[in-house]
Formats: sequence, structure tokens, C-alpha cells
Amino acid sequence: MTAPEQPQIVTFSQMKGAIGSLVLLWSRIEMALAEAIQSLPDEVAKDAHGIRRSIDVWERYVMSRGSGEEPLSLLCQRLVARLKHALDVRNQVCHGLIGITGQVSASDPEAHLTVRLKGKRKDISWSELQSMFSWMSRAGHLICDLTHVALADDPRQEGRTLLIAWQDFPTQR
Repeated sequence: MTAPEQPQIVTFSQMKGAIGSLVLLWSRIEMALAEAIQSLPDEVAKDAHGIRRSIDVWERYVMSRGSGEEPLSLLCQRLVARLKHALDVRNQVCHGLIGITGQVSASDPEAHLTVRLKGKRKDISWSELQSMFSWMSRAGHLICDLTHVALADDPRQEGRTLLIAWQDFPTQR
């Protein structure tokens, strides 16, 4: 018989490290998106200024190459929804961080960051951050694969083979 798993106590230092992880992972996503946009036709890429606009331009192009029901479109929609949420979290942390709370014991509330941006205060939990980091660490590769499929002569055929490994995104693969 195994002992029950002890709840994880997340320290102040671990929460500080989570801020660094968020910034690093987001910068990798921005680089992957910039590379993807550079590979798009010039008339499309010229409209990408700023990260939110870049996400929109990229999404619009990828979605225009799909039919809406195949892996290309479905994965793009799933990824973009998460990218926009992660961008909001990144902005809240980078521009509105007002507190970091760790745990002293397992009975304390979950460790979290406290942010205030545009008059709204919010706590971002350790669990939420860890869940985001899981898919964010793979997002750059998915951006690359979606872009490759969208640029293919036959996106449906290319998507059937290249995107099969991503079908359960954002869960681990």
C-alpha cells in the first residue's frame, strides 16, 4: 500500500521563477509567430504590427487556407484562444504585478500572483500557470506546423499527415 501523495507546497521563490518561465515561454511564442508571419505572402505579412495584431493576421491567413472542420482550422482556433488568454496573463504580470504569495503549509491557500491592470484585480494561481506552461512550451512548434500546412499547395492533404500528432492539443503529446 502506498502512502497518499502529499500536497505540494509552492514557495515564494517558485512563484518568482514562474514569472521568469512565463516571460521566457511567451518570448519563444513571439519569435515563432514572427518567423511564421515572415513566411506568409507579403500582402498578408505587412499588416502584422504588434503582438495582438500579429496573432490576428496569422490566424486569419491560416483559417483562410482551411475549410473550418479539418485539423488545420480546429487546431488554429484552439491555439489562438489560448494565445490570447496567455497574452492577457503575460500583460497582467508584466504591467500590473502587485503581489506574490507562496505557501507556508499545505493548509494555506494556493500560491498565486496578484495583478491589477485597468482597475481590475486578479489572482493567478500556481496551477493556472503550470497548466499554461504545459501547452506554451509546445506552442511555437504548433505555430510552425500550422503555418507549414497553410502554405502547402494542398493544406488538407498536408494537414492529415503533419497535424495528426497535434489532434489532442493542448494536452501533452
